[in-house]
Amino acid sequence: MKKRLFKTFIGLVVLFSSVSVLASENSLIPPQKVKYKLVKLVNKCVYAEKNHQSWPRFCSKVSVRKDTNYTILNSRDGLAKLLFLPNDNIHGVEDSILFSRRTPSYFNLAWENRFLMNKKLAKRLGQRVNLEDRDYLFSVNATQSRTQDRLHIHMTCMKKEYKRKFSDPENIKQYTFDWKNLPFTVENPFTKQAMNFVARKVTINDVRKGRLHRMIQGLAGERYPNFGIALWPLDQSTFLLMVTDDPVLAAPNRILADPNCAFGGTSEN
Repeated sequence: MKKRLFKTFIGLVVLFSSVSVLASENSLIPPQKVKYKLVKLVNKCVYAEKNHQSWPRFCSKVSVRKDTNYTILNSRDGLAKLLFLPNDNIHGVEDSILFSRRTPSYFNLAWENRFLMNKKLAKRLGQRVNLEDRDYLFSVNATQSRTQDRLHIHMTCMKKEYKRKFSDPENIKQYTFDWKNLPFTVENPFTKQAMNFVARKVTINDVRKGRLHRMIQGLAGERYPNFGIALWPLDQSTFLLMVTDDPVLAAPNRILADPNCAFGGTSEN
């Protein structure tokens, strides 16, 4: 009898332990305290555009058209980096408006404005620069890794060492239109620990139609806001969509990105 009760007790411990672990894995990680610096900069750019004034120097491009409505800021972080932001008050990846078919595809608008990175880099270096498609990286941080209260896409280059890995012909063969673990290890640059990254191929039409957020939600469910997002072009018609839900550093910009595009300079991580 005692033996049977002991086995029952152990079974209950195991059961409740499993439930606890699953609840932890399925619960949202709360956002960190955010700042409003980018919101203020965007407002200044929009004000200048609407009042037919010269843009402040930190404004790279401003559109107040209803069908686009965005601002691209010159980042002080590196020689080439830009920040793409909607003018509307969209807090981050958790905002439900991103799933509306009426919302512009911000990743597509960032991709279409990649030439501004060439322009900024050429101006900073004093020479003509032609970045290749696979040099670019577009990324958004998850809620737990975001510091600003406005959705913003980091427009940067991919780090050279990761560009080599992602472009390796053997690795490219393994990218499919289904979610899979990357065929190589991505390290947290601070802890040197392996990070959980999954990826799938998407088409330029997926990007243009704004389907990316719905694809990620299909994978992550309610935990979607805890996934950092990166988009890397394989060519002009196909991209690799990557996500990570690292509890500390779900910020592809701080892992994969080079704000200087391998031309040196300084970076404010």
